Amino acid sequence: EHDNLYCKYCYVYGHDWAPTTGLEEGITQITCKNSQTQRLVWNFPLETTFKSTNPFGCE
Repeated sequence: EHDNLYCKYCYVYGHDWAPTTGLEEGITQITCKNSQTQRLVWNFPLETTFKSTNPFGCE
């Protein structure tokens, strides 16, 4: 039904977090359906690093 799709992304984070490297938002490459399985596949790395002044809640 759909073909030639992309994914638009952006990170949402609290005031204790700050990005140090990478893009905070972007658009992936365009993908087309596989002729055999009709699945859409994105092989697009999201490479962003954040730092925090007050990490908590991860135990």
